[in-house]
Amino acid sequence: LAKAPFDLMKLKYSLTSDILSSRAQYVFKFACGSASSSINVLTNGPPIPGTFDATPAMGGIELTTSFELVATEWFDEDLPLLYLFSFESLLFNGKVGENIVKSQSETSNSTSYLPSVGTEVANYSVPVTATVYDAYGSFATASTVVQVLPLVITNTSATLEMITDQLSKTLTGGSNDELKQVLASSANVINKVNCSGVGGEYCNATYNRGVCGAVAHTCGKCLAGYSIGEYGDANSRCQAEPITDVAVDTVCTTSADCMNPFLYCQTSASSPSSCEKIVGTCQNDCSGHGVCSHVNKDTGIELTNGGVCYVGELGCKSMCWCEDGFDDNDCSVIDQDMANRQLSRDELLDGLVVLAIAEGVTVVNVSSSSTIIAAWSTNLGSITQRASELSAIAVQVALETAGLIVGKAAASVVDTSDAVESCQSGLFDTVDSVFSTVEIDTNGTIDAGAIAVEQAASFVLDSLADALLLSSSSASLISGVAGTAEPYVEPVYDNFRMGFGISSLDDDSSAGDVTASFVLTEVEIMAGMMSSVASIPAIDASGSGTAPLVNMILISKPASHYNSLLDNSGVENITSNGYSSNPVSVR
Repeated sequence: LAKAPFDLMKLKYSLTSDILSSRAQYVFKFACGSASSSINVLTNGPPIPGTFDATPAMGGIELTTSFELVATEWFDEDLPLLYLFSFESLLFNGKVGENIVKSQSETSNSTSYLPSVGTEVANYSVPVTATVYDAYGSFATASTVVQVLPLVITNTSATLEMITDQLSKTLTGGSNDELKQVLASSANVINKVNCSGVGGEYCNATYNRGVCGAVAHTCGKCLAGYSIGEYGDANSRCQAEPITDVAVDTVCTTSADCMNPFLYCQTSASSPSSCEKIVGTCQNDCSGHGVCSHVNKDTGIELTNGGVCYVGELGCKSMCWCEDGFDDNDCSVIDQDMANRQLSRDELLDGLVVLAIAEGVTVVNVSSSSTIIAAWSTNLGSITQRASELSAIAVQVALETAGLIVGKAAASVVDTSDAVESCQSGLFDTVDSVFSTVEIDTNGTIDAGAIAVEQAASFVLDSLADALLLSSSSASLISGVAGTAEPYVEPVYDNFRMGFGISSLDDDSSAGDVTASFVLTEVEIMAGMMSSVASIPAIDASGSGTAPLVNMILISKPASHYNSLLDNSGVENITSNGYSSNPVSVR
């Protein structure tokens, strides 16, 4: 055969994501001199929405009412259409988690129990969402709202019996979807707290804080725009304005005159009112079954000579020492009830393991993999929400399950970056709770078993950090931090902190190090906290002479988690610098 007068040439042309509109026609043209050729391309689009309804809309009761969820009249040329139903719940860290009640399938209707995750202020409203996929994984959503009233259970024995019965039914003859419903609803039931005295709009109006929901008789975190205040859930004021350096003993009329959320106006009949520090208190005053103690946060050792913690001091904390027979952070739970609560969480964790194993075989290959994995993470975070109610077995199972979730997210072949990033919040909650189970004894030391738990929890954080760096969107996640080299501090927990950072290396910096540190809040700076710092060699491994970009994820833990390495002499006089000069994991 004679040689053809031309050679076949293939060109690869890529477009950035989301640059083309959906359901639109585009013409791609190739020209060479006067000759040209073109091809018409019609882009795919998500299914055209129909309706999504849930009944009954009002008066439902968690774990009692079976809600009918129906999606109708959805359309797409690329069949089959696949339907997934879910609801949103608020995680302990304040972020929203997704819970699946019907997995992706061609069935467009389902019945489901729903938990009462809404607040009394919001009339116990629960948003429920239908996500509809076409054959190529493109999707659209529709939502509706139902009222789910809380189930009133009188004692922990009844709670344990209910959970055992529900799990037994679903594990022996139910579907994975039914198991998901039981896990989500049951976890919500056992996480409920008594919010009497701080209900309704009280927290918002009085302290600029969110509603009570995570800690008994305690308001939530500072509202957006009021970030200056005591960290976490507390019954203390948050403010928007920068803290003013008002001296103690300054004359005042009201606490607002003190211009500082950590000071209050102490009234006196015999002398002018003055701004004074607020002495830290224990949760619910230890319920009358314990003694409120003030301890060094780094070591767990009680302050001597009548020392007390003040609100805003990061190196000190108030905690209850409970009488025999009573337990929990506020000494409000008798030992038998605590045993029942731990058994309930043990059983829910076992159920989650069964679900993850059953769905894990195929999850990495389906279009909704990130949603499924995120739901496991949400369930895990909810089940492990209360550290005091986690048994030693539960801690072990929780860490193993967290490792499984990270592994499946990293292995997802459909949307790895979404899968990894969507499971963060629940895993962060879980690791923080596990860290909180580690107890420091009165000598300021941690036993070998607790150190093993610390190491296992740290490994989960390191694995998640590695997965984030390897996911396709991690570069944009890190580099998109306000266009600066400052690390993005997310999240901030009591027991660890993770920061994302990027550094651009100049040609002249090849002989030095690249350093990144955590950004501190104004409250932390005021308290004297020093930022953790990490450095890596500034080496141009490519040999190109071009200044490379270095993406870093830093993980740091407070000094209390390295407590066995501390010199405890004169420890009652040590004040915490929080995350300063701690061992740091750099990924």
